[in-house]
Amino acid sequence: MNLSFQIKMARPILVTLDVLERIQATNGQEPSLEEAQTHLKRSLGTFDAHGAEGELQQLARRAIIYWMDERLVNAEWEHARRWNEQTLELQLLGTRYRARAFYEDAMLAEGMERLDAFEVFAVCAGLGFQGFYRQQLSQSGAARDLISVHETDDAGNRGAGDTADGEDKNTTPDHADPKNVASQPIETKAVKEESETAKVATEPNDQAVATSEATDEPQTTSPSSSEIDSVPAMNQLPETYAEWVSTAFSQLSVRRSTEFLPHDPLESARSAKPLTAANAMTWWLITFAIFLLMTILLLDFGAP
Repeated sequence: MNLSFQIKMARPILVTLDVLERIQATNGQEPSLEEAQTHLKRSLGTFDAHGAEGELQQLARRAIIYWMDERLVNAEWEHARRWNEQTLELQLLGTRYRARAFYEDAMLAEGMERLDAFEVFAVCAGLGFQGFYRQQLSQSGAARDLISVHETDDAGNRGAGDTADGEDKNTTPDHADPKNVASQPIETKAVKEESETAKVATEPNDQAVATSEATDEPQTTSPSSSEIDSVPAMNQLPETYAEWVSTAFSQLSVRRSTEFLPHDPLESARSAKPLTAANAMTWWLITFAIFLLMTILLLDFGAP
């Protein structure tokens, strides 16, 4: 990422982190919704969507907008609900699908010749953006908490023996037990889609239509679920958030290393032309002349 792109990215990120710091300070300095959104919108003015890097800067700008909204919606402050209703994404982009749009745009940025925009997506992920992976991470965190509570209870009751009525607890697993609930495998989106695809392939079309007409279950209309499943590109994503972040930074390291390779490599070592004595002397004289000129200038300025 070149220096100008780093400056454009750094300003809105630093402004957002400053707003979050004021929220966490809890010393009466919590900004209002209008004040926070005004500062964040103003910081996004560093991006130029019509310049030579228009497409790159548009992608980077959208990545930061998605990140801003997610951090402020999930921050512990009194305006979180109102921010969710008046997101920057809705005001500036006219959409409300940051949970999946972030990863779709990241795929576009990854496929471009320059990786400046894709680096912005990786930075936003490193600064806390999770998108539709957030629910998966919260479920796994809740499962770990339940396991910890259950193991603590077991440690306190260890050595107490059987129950008072003599029943054996190990005969039938209790599905309401935290440990049993946490030990059940979480059905990932890929496994769910595979099972649904196999089911549709084995059933006739008329039977599937009749089944869908006969059921009375309400179908979901949430963009975060139906829209994600309807986008083929989203099926290419890893199943976990950690895998996506690891893949993104690995891709950056691989792509960046290839940029240092010569653009026009020699076909053979015999084609290489060694530096002649005349060329070496010329470069040495130029370097010495520059050094001598700088020394003279310094002496002239330093003389009384």
